[in-house]
Amino acid sequence: VYENFFSNPVIRDGVYVEVGALNGIDRSNTLFFEESLNWSGILIEAQPDNYQKLEQNVAMRRSRSKAIHCAICATESTENVKMVGDKGTATIVDFARPEYVLKWQEKWDAATRTPYDVPCKTMRAIVKENGIQKIDLLSIDVNGGEAVVLTSFPFDMVKPLVVVVELGSAMSLDHRKMARAILMDEGYCFQFKHGSNQYFLLKNSEGGQKSC
Repeated sequence: VYENFFSNPVIRDGVYVEVGALNGIDRSNTLFFEESLNWSGILIEAQPDNYQKLEQNVAMRRSRSKAIHCAICATESTENVKMVGDKGTATIVDFARPEYVLKWQEKWDAATRTPYDVPCKTMRAIVKENGIQKIDLLSIDVNGGEAVVLTSFPFDMVKPLVVVVELGSAMSLDHRKMARAILMDEGYCFQFKHGSNQYFLLKNSEGGQKSC
């Protein structure tokens, strides 16, 4: 991400939002920016064990980040949502493909990971509550709910410069198409794919070395 979008010129003191932050260290798309370029931002994680470790890592190593414990829903709701899984495989039951859930079910059962409740917010609510006025990097990796995150994102309030979104096997083909369509409609152009991650850049944006 850094080499392709933020190294020429070097973007310092940027802002990130990472949805599906795991523990804030492992496989983090934002750790480098905080530690090396003085960025700050929001780290969102729904899975309770992951979030507990995220809080610890924010306190010890990521002091410029704020950790938020919730899943992301398409609309405002006071109800919790059902999750299954642990570590990097956790997903919201209603969002992931049934095949994905079946693939991991035996492992989850062995770890006694029956469905559990987590609080739920929209991205609009999170942006409002935290007074976010600028986002340089939006990273989304939630194992099947990526289209839901984008549906609830307030693009009318703030447009991230770069969006990294996992469009992998946990998502249905229709949801992958939906996620891409949302970004295209909001003025983003596809840049490249690496593994399950796809990278999008805001058209006619200032800052960053690529353009589209």
